[in-house]
Amino acid sequence: MSNKIQGNLKIMSLPDVLQWISLAQKTGSLIFEHGKEKKVLFFREGSVIGANSNNQKDKVGEILIRMDKLTREVLDKGLIRQKETGQLIGDIFLTDGYLTTKDFVAALECQATQIIYDLFSWKEGEFIFQERLPVARTIPISIRIDFILMEGMRRIDEWQRIKEAFPSWTSSRPLKQRYLMRKKTRI
Repeated sequence: MSNKIQGNLKIMSLPDVLQWISLAQKTGSLIFEHGKEKKVLFFREGSVIGANSNNQKDKVGEILIRMDKLTREVLDKGLIRQKETGQLIGDIFLTDGYLTTKDFVAALECQATQIIYDLFSWKEGEFIFQERLPVARTIPISIRIDFILMEGMRRIDEWQRIKEAFPSWTSSRPLKQRYLMRKKTRI
């Protein structure tokens, strides 16, 4: 099997790509790009160990605010300090006592699943899997792909039923984002 796979989501669906990585127990980075948006999933032996995105809503600090673990003021101060010191934002908040390790792990898991569930809504976009990882983060997570696939497909099916039942409600992307965010916080 090749060390690298690339393609377009029109040709190879997200579930197919994720299943390939899981079944082959791949370690590396899966990069998605669509327009100006970029999302990256990190894997170790077929499990998701992290994610990143250039979309502001996917940033771990924003997630911590939505989880009521940080205030905007504390996040902004942490981001300034991060720029000055180069420290990871999570390390700053853990060291300063704003977060527990448990809360930060929950935020990282939420970030990864949110990014993946958002990718389920992409009908097109380029992807590439590379068997290399960036420098390890201090707080590792591990999420199995089988659960993500089942939950992601269930959400897409449910969203389709909502669109059919209430067509005028579904013309608004913010409604979809609120719905998906509400569903993931129940996990």
